Amino acid sequence: MEMMKPPEAPSSPTEVPPAYLAAIEGATVLRRRDRRFLAVEGLDPRAMLTGILSGRIPSPLKESGDGWEEGLAPYSTVLTPRGRMVMDLRLIPTSGAGFFLDLPGVALEAGLGHFRKYLNPRFAKLSDLSSAFGMLTVVGPEGPERVSEVLGFQLEPPEPDGVRYRAGGSGPELWLLGNGDVGPPAFDLVLPLPILEQVRGQME
Repeated sequence: MEMMKPPEAPSSPTEVPPAYLAAIEGATVLRRRDRRFLAVEGLDPRAMLTGILSGRIPSPLKESGDGWEEGLAPYSTVLTPRGRMVMDLRLIPTSGAGFFLDLPGVALEAGLGHFRKYLNPRFAKLSDLSSAFGMLTVVGPEGPERVSEVLGFQLEPPEPDGVRYRAGGSGPELWLLGNGDVGPPAFDLVLPLPILEQVRGQME
């Protein structure tokens, strides 16, 4: 699993970088330019991915009763038929039969080639959504409140390996993902790129 680099700790008690202080006491936002996104949809993407991914395939998202859908988004690895690792990724289910994949940018080309080779297009259609969506990682105890103020609705981040999805309507489509990679409270936010830049601009 790719690990996010946390804000650097101060070298002495008198040197406290603003980003470190925000991550511990307030909120700071990181633009994750290292992430890319694919969608796998079709008649039976679950069966097609079962033979490609090493991890468990999560169940479809379910309504949470507050306008959101929620479920699990576990990490997994893509392996060749001989067991060689191609890449790791986070497998995010949708409310239907499809999946949204969060993967490292350095693995995008290898991943596209592998999926196009081993996914049967009759049952699973692959789309690259990297030019439409981006990721922010929000770190700090005030993160949910700050992002909620910017977006105009309440966010409740899930636990690590969890996901909450909002289809849009009165606001933007977004995925809210648990993040346990750093010590302070943190979550990942996947948004359409124009909205992402708006959120980042108002939080910085």
